[in-house]
Amino acid sequence: MNKPQKLTPFKHFCLSIGVIPSAYTDAMTYYELLEWLCKYLQDTVIPTVNNNSEVVTELQDYVSHYFDNLDVQEEINNKLDEMAESGQLAEIISQYLQTQ
Repeated sequence: MNKPQKLTPFKHFCLSIGVIPSAYTDAMTYYELLEWLCKYLQDTVIPTVNNNSEVVTELQDYVSHYFDNLDVQEEINNKLDEMAESGQLAEIISQYLQTQ
């Protein structure tokens, strides 16, 4: 599985005059919309995607190495011993043998 890659900042070639719209109306020009979109991508979308890629990488590593050191045989033996002491294991075996 490929590891997710981080997005790098992109270059855009728009000059801004600040927060003052170039036309003194409520509408924004295409140029101003492009500036707003670039700033939104730069400040919000790219950091979020990069954060998610780090989390996905950590999760992938966790899942990949989860079963490396997992010893379930001891847990199974403990559960079987507990069931044998309580008599539950004998009941299960007798029910199985009766159905056969």
